[in-house]
Amino acid sequence: MKILKNIISVFLILFVVISCASDDEIIDNSKEVTPGVKLVNFSHTLSSCDPTNDTYNYCSDKINSWTNKGVSKMKNQNADVLVVTWNVGEFVSEGGFDRPYNTHKVVLMSSEIESILSNISEWLKGTCLSSGEQSTTLNEYRNYLEKGADVSSQFVICSNSRIVLAAYKKAKNSEEENGIQSFVLHELYHAFQQDLGIQSCTNQRESSSNSNGKAIVEGAAQLFAEIATGEMKGHDGINNLLKQVYNDYQGSKDKSISNGYAWSAGLALMIQRSWLDQSIIMDGSLFHNCKTETDFTNSNQNLLKIKDLWYMIEKDGDNYKFSDQALGK
Repeated sequence: MKILKNIISVFLILFVVISCASDDEIIDNSKEVTPGVKLVNFSHTLSSCDPTNDTYNYCSDKINSWTNKGVSKMKNQNADVLVVTWNVGEFVSEGGFDRPYNTHKVVLMSSEIESILSNISEWLKGTCLSSGEQSTTLNEYRNYLEKGADVSSQFVICSNSRIVLAAYKKAKNSEEENGIQSFVLHELYHAFQQDLGIQSCTNQRESSSNSNGKAIVEGAAQLFAEIATGEMKGHDGINNLLKQVYNDYQGSKDKSISNGYAWSAGLALMIQRSWLDQSIIMDGSLFHNCKTETDFTNSNQNLLKIKDLWYMIEKDGDNYKFSDQALGK
């Protein structure tokens, strides 16, 4: 599923939720797994942060603090998740891959690429994939690593085995660092969305013209990421989200609710109008039992109203809020 494309600062982040086994089929649980998140980090050479030089340093301790934050929020985290992070260099060209990634300069050494692939290979042995499928998957990832793809995706390997691949340029300031943290948490949240691993739910999202499921998958992930990042960094995540939406859409004639950022604002508005409980987004339970396809289709009149109100955001200095009209005042 190709979903959200958004530019944050000077690097492109592509949010993609993909079933690796097939474009059409999700493999049901065939092996018991131990739920949890494991990190393979090659965006920094040190496992522990240097307390005297911690700024924009993506050591494993720091990224683990992000993933631990995500796990701590979940009502029932039932998947074995592998998060793999590494750096890419400057932008080279658009495209170049079988998925919507762009080509960047490769900054990893050959030995680092082999180490990443070795770690992934070992993890894949515990999934439901056959040896042939594991080999095909590794070859796909090798191509991304060796050719500088700015991979930014969560892959559903099996219904209870997920992998997040996150390649990004080094941050140069706090805003870019917040963007990277939000991006990693966004993709990790996809790994916590349980019904992305349920074929029957996927079929409902794909087949129903009344479904908003794909968009809500993305909107909820971005809303979660903004709130969680804000909690960790000491800023208002909703204000940061509304600022981005305001800047992106106020000058545009197109007010269609067409991408993940728009939908994250729409969901935030539903929360503020008491039409949606924020807790079911933050604990992941919105994506249990295919709730999006029972409670948040076009038969939900409140949701339909949001489609016409989501962009009504006002700026007051550094503060951003929904207008009285959007809030129904």
